[in-house]
Amino acid sequence: MVGSLLVNLGSAATGLGQVVAVIRDWWGRCHDTRPSLRLTLDGDVLELSEATDDQVVEAFDLFVRRHATAVT
Repeated sequence: MVGSLLVNLGSAATGLGQVVAVIRDWWGRCHDTRPSLRLTLDGDVLELSEATDDQVVEAFDLFVRRHATAVT
């Protein structure tokens, strides 16, 4: 199954954090079959397929921090 989600955040920095939080929560509930995940923002790519919960939290937090100032 292949799916995609396109989100237009405009200039809302909090919007990025909220979208990433929802995606992280969804991904965290997929314990039996971890789906591959690819987020792209301004040419920066976060791609996850097989990662521990701690690695996922760290990767999402870094991605949001890197782009929080870019979307303000």
